[in-house]
Amino acid sequence: MTGENRDNPDQFSHSEGGSVPATKRTHPDDIRAAKPNREPGSGGPRPGQSRGNPSMARAVYILFFVGIIFNFAALVGFVLALSFRKEAQGTWIATHFQFQIRTFWIGLGMILGAFLALAYGVNSLGLMTMFVWLIWALTRTFKGWKLLSVGKPIPDPETLWW
Repeated sequence: MTGENRDNPDQFSHSEGGSVPATKRTHPDDIRAAKPNREPGSGGPRPGQSRGNPSMARAVYILFFVGIIFNFAALVGFVLALSFRKEAQGTWIATHFQFQIRTFWIGLGMILGAFLALAYGVNSLGLMTMFVWLIWALTRTFKGWKLLSVGKPIPDPETLWW
């Protein structure tokens, strides 16, 4: 039976002693007999999509919490978020990785601005910026952690605030 016969419902195969419509028969090469799509949370990814890795997004949030005190941990979390973002593309977890990457870059800008203010003697501005960064970083990280824990995406991962 040729591929043309399999695809044409008007064609019949007579090779097995009877007239069986070609579309009713399965062929070993027929990839159309694929597994049905799975819904999110049913134990598997949809065909053509990566499942993403919620445990890796959770690890990044933990590293961001630790990074409040030990800044190197936030850098490690940032690198992890960058490396797992492509794997999670097209899933709800991708919004968390995008949110984490933006949190890192915006936070780094705030800290650099605070250090510049301190270096140029504008101590009150520098300390106030560090305090705002601390509240901002804790709030964003907590919000992301909470949404990840209940299996929800970040509504607007490109936002500046929360």
